[in-house]
Amino acid sequence: MSIHIQYLEPGGTVEDAAALEQFQKQWATYQKMVDHDSLSHKKVGAILHEALAAKARPFDFLDIACGDAGQMKRALEGTRARQYRGIDLSEPALELAAKNLAGAPFSVELETATSLKH
Repeated sequence: MSIHIQYLEPGGTVEDAAALEQFQKQWATYQKMVDHDSLSHKKVGAILHEALAAKARPFDFLDIACGDAGQMKRALEGTRARQYRGIDLSEPALELAAKNLAGAPFSVELETATSLKH
C-alpha cells in the first residue's frame, strides 16, 4: 500500500481564500457532527459498504470532496477495492485522509488543487 498526495498547480492561489480558511477552522465542529452521527454518516456508509461489498469484480473508487476519508475507509473495508482516489480542496484534510487510510489493502491517491479558476 502506498499513499501519494498530489498537489495540482503548486504555488497557485485559491480565489476565495477567506472561505477556505473558514472551512478549515470549522473542521473540528464538522468532525464532532460526524462522530455523533448527526448527519447520518454511519447509516449512509453502511448502505454504501453493502453495495460495494456485493461487487464481484475489483473496482477503483473516486471520492470527490473526500475530506479526511474516515467514513470511506469503513465503507471500503472488506470490499474488492483496488484503488481509492480522493480529491479535496483542504490540504489538512488530505493529511488526515493519508493517516486514516494508512494500512489500507488498496492503493491510495490523494489530490488537492491549490488554484481554482472558473
